Formats: sequence, structure tokens, C-alpha cells
Amino acid sequence: MTKLICDRSQRANKTSLKTVTNQCLLALFGRSLLSVIVRFSIPLLLTSGTAYAQGKALDEHQTTNQSSIIKPEIERNKINATSLNNTLIDSTAYVGLFKPQGFETQALTGIQIAIHPLDWIFVEANYGVSQINDDARVSAGFQTIIDDDQLEVLSAHIGIQVANSQLILNRPTPIALNASGFLSVGAGNIKISTSPQRSTEKLNTIVLGMGFKILLNQWLIIDSTVRDHISDSALLDKDSKGHNLEFRVGLGIHY
Repeated sequence: MTKLICDRSQRANKTSLKTVTNQCLLALFGRSLLSVIVRFSIPLLLTSGTAYAQGKALDEHQTTNQSSIIKPEIERNKINATSLNNTLIDSTAYVGLFKPQGFETQALTGIQIAIHPLDWIFVEANYGVSQINDDARVSAGFQTIIDDDQLEVLSAHIGIQVANSQLILNRPTPIALNASGFLSVGAGNIKISTSPQRSTEKLNTIVLGMGFKILLNQWLIIDSTVRDHISDSALLDKDSKGHNLEFRVGLGIHY
């Protein structure tokens, strides 16, 4: 009986010792795990808090900078531009130079009237007056054939607009001037008084021209043109074609 009691007591002691050992191991493992968690979580929390604080400070700084920026007040200039689109007729007075083939260049004055049935096409009539200077031939020993030094140029043309552009004048209030380039073709004649018959020499011509127009405002226009009046024969040489050149600048009105 006594032996049985001793065996049971020894078994109970072994069980109790095992339980205590397990509890100690669990406690040690828990403390180690807690130490690891604390070791890694605290720096992470500190880093997150620092980043949050820095981000908030940066946002406040940007907000302050944006509120302190002075926004410029931009006032856009209105550009006034005129156009020939609504123009029906324009009339021009011009001055320039005229050089008949075989003679010296002389001053030219005249008038011109143009009709614009469409935006890109026009028809015009031209009358100009110049002179012929035969002094160079006389000084060379030739007899003059000129009785009257006046020369008249008449022609009619049809022209087409081939280019459009704008000229911007840099002023406190900028102004845009519409400019257009054109080509023209037409026909006409050149009248010259000759001697000894004291008759009028008339040269029929085909006229080729080019130029540009600039609109200064709603009614004023600048017209610059170059033309070649081509005749079947020259005044001094009946066997060759004559090229009589015209250079001019005019100031006109359009309405």
C-alpha cells in the first residue's frame, strides 16, 4: 500500500514539473516575441509620423506660397483690321516712272479706277501721262522724231488676288493692316506725237503687271504696281517688240 502511494506521488511530481517547464518556455517565447515587435514597430511608427509631419508642413508651405503669388492682370489688346471683302470700287491717283524702249526714263502721273465684283478678282481702267526725252539721241547726232514731248498711256486690266497677309504695327494699340498681292493682264495703247508728219503714233500694247495693295484704314489704300506694256513694234525699231516699263505707287480710296 505504501509503495502504491509513493508511485502516485512521484508521477504527480513529474507532471507538475513538466507543466511548470512548459509554462516557463511559453513565457520566455512570449517575451521574446514582444521584444521583437516593439523593436521593429517603434521605428516604423516614428518614421510614419515624421513623414506625415513633413508632408503636412510642405502642404502648408505650398499653400502659403500660392497665396503670396501676385497674379498678373492681362489686358488683351484689340487689333483693328480692315478688309477688301466688302469693297466694290476703289479709285487711285498715282505717281511713278515710265521708260519707253529706246528713250530715257521720265516721271509718270495718272489715275486708276477698279471694280471688285468678287473678293479675289477685279477689273480696272488706267490713264497716265508722261514725257519722252529725245535729247540723248539728238546729242548723238540723230534727228529727233518727236514733235510733242507728251506721252499718254491707256490700258484696261483684269486682275486676280494671289496672296493675303497682315502687317502688324507695334503700337500701344496694335493695328493690323491687310495686304494682298495680285497679278494682272490687259490691253491698251501708248500715244506719241511724231514728226515730220505731225501725226500721232499709237502703239497697241499687251500689258502684264503685278503688285500689292495695303489697306491703311476703312477707306484709304496704298497701291504699288509694276507693269510691262508690250507693243508689236518699238518706236525706233519697227522690226522688234517694244517693252515699255511702268513703276508706280498710288494712294486711293475704296468704298
